[in-house]
Amino acid sequence: SFNDPRIIVADSFEGAGISAATNFAIRRGRGTYFAKMDSDDIAFPKRIEAQIAFLASRPDVDVCASGAVVFRNDGQIRGMFPLVASHEEIAARPWYGFYFPQPTWMGRMSFFKDNPYDESIPSSEDYDLLLRTFRFSRFETLSDVLLGYRLNEVRLDKTLRYRRTTIRVLMKHRKTLGTPACLIGILTTLIKLSYDLFSIITMTRELLQKHRTRAFPPTLIEEWSSIWRGVKESSPRT
Repeated sequence: SFNDPRIIVADSFEGAGISAATNFAIRRGRGTYFAKMDSDDIAFPKRIEAQIAFLASRPDVDVCASGAVVFRNDGQIRGMFPLVASHEEIAARPWYGFYFPQPTWMGRMSFFKDNPYDESIPSSEDYDLLLRTFRFSRFETLSDVLLGYRLNEVRLDKTLRYRRTTIRVLMKHRKTLGTPACLIGILTTLIKLSYDLFSIITMTRELLQKHRTRAFPPTLIEEWSSIWRGVKESSPRT
């Protein structure tokens, strides 16, 4: 519960899907910045403050991300998202993807209002947004770890939907990417899909998730443990 007039809970909106829900929140937004976060993830206490300070000091940046730890339901850390800092590194191979973890995004509200999500895309909506905007926008990533990303398992239905939609997004942008780059992106996506399927069939999903993350510094364990204890203590008991 909370008692803060600045907080508005929106539990109904027109349309369906994550893109429609995000656009609804953006249209309702009255602030200077817009932050994304999945409902089952955990923000570090300093996240909002750190990202606002960064954007305030860098008026050339439209959206910033941050480092994130990947954790299990029991709170154990599995690793960290791969991290690159500058826009040039983030957008170096757009047909391959962007190392720019969307659950950690915070950007200027004006950027999101000017570039709404495509509500016809059921997933990979953030990839589509980046492909539409990276040429005239600027993205940066803070090295600070500011979010815990909950990842339990690789689900077959979700994986198939995501990879299929990624190919659809690449085809949508084939004219701007160029046919050769688009084909490379599609081939890369199919290779990733085969790797996903193999890990699911052979029940080696833990190895797949470990492969997609990097090691975390030991100094992070104490901070994360404190945050996790606080989350557990504040959670309703059943």
